[in-house]
Amino acid sequence: MSFWKSLFGKPDKPVSPKAFEKDISLPLNASSVPTKEAIAGRLRDSGAFQNDAIHWIAEMLHQQAAKGASWDAAVKTVILAGENAPADKKGYVGASKRKRIGLKFLDAMSGKDFSVASRAVFLAIQGASSKAKREFSLAQMKEAGITHVRLISSRDERDCSVVRALEGEVMQIDDAKLPLPGCDAEYCRCTFAPVIEFD
Repeated sequence: MSFWKSLFGKPDKPVSPKAFEKDISLPLNASSVPTKEAIAGRLRDSGAFQNDAIHWIAEMLHQQAAKGASWDAAVKTVILAGENAPADKKGYVGASKRKRIGLKFLDAMSGKDFSVASRAVFLAIQGASSKAKREFSLAQMKEAGITHVRLISSRDERDCSVVRALEGEVMQIDDAKLPLPGCDAEYCRCTFAPVIEFD
């Protein structure tokens, strides 16, 4: 039985605490799609795009997320925007001349490095989607009466040094905020699992 079904479906028999730790992710749905403003903020912070281009990129990423597209598919849609750029222009930004890249995307870049710009688009949609998903998940837990949560990292080499020290820490749900202060990861992949008390 999945965590969410057991939490909201009122199972007939108690579910072990281990089951709650295994299935802590929510599917992306309308309530957890990032806002255009959140995506635009991340694009702006990256410094990889001209200000007048940030709106259409954020709009396109938001539309893709609302359709349930994967992060990679959303990024690809943005990169392919506009007619295919000429080979010399692709080479100028360090991209393969054979790669299909939209002229609109290349014109939106503020710098001369295609890999930096394409990575910035990925980080914008990934970061904004993860944050929206975490906020939706916490709201659902609160609604279900959960008062405490446990900090869960991705448990790999990309975790920040802060979460390595705090992994598994239990806190009040109102204090659950990510990324953690001092996080030095490229983007936050941590989440929270509910702490369930069994009588």
